Amino acid sequence: MLIKSTNRRIIIPEGYKGDVYIFYSDPTGKPATHHASITFRVPSDGILFTTAPMVGGWTRDEYYFQNRNGTQRRIENLWSTTVQRTPENLANDKDIGIFFPRSGTIGDSTGCTVKYEEFYVGTKAYLLSGYAEKDTNQILRRRCRGAQP
Repeated sequence: MLIKSTNRRIIIPEGYKGDVYIFYSDPTGKPATHHASITFRVPSDGILFTTAPMVGGWTRDEYYFQNRNGTQRRIENLWSTTVQRTPENLANDKDIGIFFPRSGTIGDSTGCTVKYEEFYVGTKAYLLSGYAEKDTNQILRRRCRGAQP
């Protein structure tokens, strides 16, 4: 049995650290581009609202930083388990990676629901010391105010 997967590229502004959210099927969002893979361009605040639906099944994701002149640099590290609070990790402000990519659905009391993906990008030191998770409720309110009934 052949398992089909979707290739995706997620482009993040150079130097961004923190949570990245991609909210799907937003009527006022930005479209994804489709070539050999689906490409999402994350804005400087780390929150992308896209008209694209969430892809079901397996995905093969690649993450890139893009600087102002358009040059892209692949983010190679993927940390899918807990980053332990060790002296080595607290001092590691060099290795940049993606931490714990995940997806879900959130909703509010008005019945507005959105599908999203979330991950952290940055160093282990920043994750363990300077990082503050974004408030998904505030983001949901922002999205639902602009949603169509």
